[in-house]
Amino acid sequence: MWEQHIKQTDLAASLGLDQTAVSKKNRGSQSYSVKQLKVIAFKLDTSVAYLVGETNVISPTDPDAVGSSVASSHAALAQSVERFTRNE
Repeated sequence: MWEQHIKQTDLAASLGLDQTAVSKKNRGSQSYSVKQLKVIAFKLDTSVAYLVGETNVISPTDPDAVGSSVASSHAALAQSVERFTRNE
């Protein structure tokens, strides 16, 4: 978030939460759901795997760093996030 200049209030709005809830989640006193992690990964142009430390590849859309299957997974994730944020 810091590197991309995204504020907790902006992230909170994307998740349908208030800034206080995001702050608690970022400090580890509350957990993010998988759906919320998907939204965060999309907003930060990364993957859930990167957020949870399973990979060092920051950008799932970088063709030099990842295979095409991961890039297509990111496109599917984008659609999923869009549906989630519209509460479908």
